[in-house]
Order: sequence, then C-alpha cells, then structure tokens
Amino acid sequence: MAGPSQEHEPPSQEPEAPTEGTEAPAAAAEAAKKAEEARLLQLLATLTEERIRFGITAESQAAASAEVAKAGKGGCREEGSGCGTAA
Repeated sequence: MAGPSQEHEPPSQEPEAPTEGTEAPAAAAEAAKKAEEARLLQLLATLTEERIRFGITAESQAAASAEVAKAGKGGCREEGSGCGTAA
C-alpha cells in the first residue's frame, strides 16, 4: 500500500507564478486578452441589436443565402453576363 508521500497529486489548474522579469509582459498580455474579449462581446451585442432592428431571422437568413447561391450558379463564367463591368 502506497503511503502519502508516494501518491501522485493531480496537476494544479492554477497558472504558474510568473518568473522575475515576466510580470509586465504577462500583465500586458492578460489586459490585451480582456480588451479583445470585451470588444468581441460589444460586437456581438451590436450585431444582435441590428438583427432585431432589421427583422433578420434564421429563416430569412437561410432564404437570402439560398437566393445568393442560386444567383451564383451562373456566375461570371458566362460570356456577356456583365460580371466585372461597370454599369
């Protein structure tokens, strides 16, 4: 039977303490990570508000995507289709 000193402890889930001289870069990286997360959350909130304001639903989005796909089947491969020319 293994004694307490022979049992393996699970690895700690806590990040290791930064070594001397790495505190500033680590703090800057953490601040940048939090700023990016805040920016993405703000973007998500803005997009959600716009979807509500413009009445975009999953159904209307799917219909629009299908319409674009259908229109894109002919594409610019057809001669004289007008693709790539100014109107």
